[in-house]
Amino acid sequence: MDANVDCQRLEIVASGQVNGEVVTDDLVIESGGRFIGQSRIRDDKTVSLVKPSGDAKSSESGNAA
Repeated sequence: MDANVDCQRLEIVASGQVNGEVVTDDLVIESGGRFIGQSRIRDDKTVSLVKPSGDAKSSESGNAA
């Protein structure tokens, strides 16, 4: 699926693929599932960007990049 998604929970199953931007409270990707894009996770009333580079320090602090 090529789309921008805004939802409470997104689960990408083993055969699924999502390309685009995702804003969600809960993102689950099963083994074999594909996600290409950016995700934003809601933290209370603020939204922070989770970098695909795996920079955990930025995503844990809740600071937008």
